[in-house]
Amino acid sequence: MRQNLTTGNPYRNTPHYEDPQDIPEQYADIVEELRNQVQGIRFTHIQKGDSTIQPDSGNAAAAKLELEMGEVYSKEASSKRKPLNVPGQEDGSRLFFDSRIDRASFNSNYNEQHAEYKLFNALAEDLERDDVSWDVEEILYIYTEKGMCSGCNVTCDEFNVRFPNIKTIIFYKQPYP
Repeated sequence: MRQNLTTGNPYRNTPHYEDPQDIPEQYADIVEELRNQVQGIRFTHIQKGDSTIQPDSGNAAAAKLELEMGEVYSKEASSKRKPLNVPGQEDGSRLFFDSRIDRASFNSNYNEQHAEYKLFNALAEDLERDDVSWDVEEILYIYTEKGMCSGCNVTCDEFNVRFPNIKTIIFYKQPYP
């Protein structure tokens, strides 16, 4: 397990697990399910059916949250316009969290196009739309091809403040710079 390396004062330390070597056995099934979704997102929305496109271009992520009452929230995103666009823009979710600077970037690159940022905003929109109680205790699983940048880690912390009893667990394939 990797520690959340955000700067500032994160609300809680969200566990990050690198796939495959760091995945605990109890998460094997959910990781496989989300990994398969992410591969589909990459092929459809990043490679657009062309497997010759560079495999390290862009990023794809998938999330799943199952509530005790049976409701399932499942979201998919990429660093491209589809399947979710930038929050607050056409085909994007409502904007819940401000974009943040990706501190690993050499220029002032904000995270609004990052797949994870889009997922947190879309899930917050769904949970508020459905008036999900703030005291619901569940686990949100996110699988992303690349580990989250500092800006997306801050967005994760903000999501955890907004929904304090939803534990977030991040799985990733490649470390982020």
